[in-house]
Amino acid sequence: MQHTAALRRSGVDARACHPGLVWTPMMRGFFGPRLCAFLGPVRRRLFRTPEQGAATVLAAALEESLEDADGDLIYFVDGRLAPRAASPEARTQELPPDVAALLRRGVS
Repeated sequence: MQHTAALRRSGVDARACHPGLVWTPMMRGFFGPRLCAFLGPVRRRLFRTPEQGAATVLAAALEESLEDADGDLIYFVDGRLAPRAASPEARTQELPPDVAALLRRGVS
């Protein structure tokens, strides 16, 4: 969420979200067959479906009441606005020069 105000002046509305642990083929590949089999009985309690993970992303993207947040941190967890849940890295206003240059190129 760094430089949200600068991006907003360029017409970009920056929002961040954490979709949670989502049970995807990538996650299953990371864990491997043995751990996946072990997690089988409890995985519904630990992980979200891809649809549930996407719900948080969509909530962040489609929430119209935040249009004039004016540089405030916009962070979603579990489909809800949760700015206090954001990490210190998300709250900082400092951006490495190479990332800032990349953002400027992408916005212009």
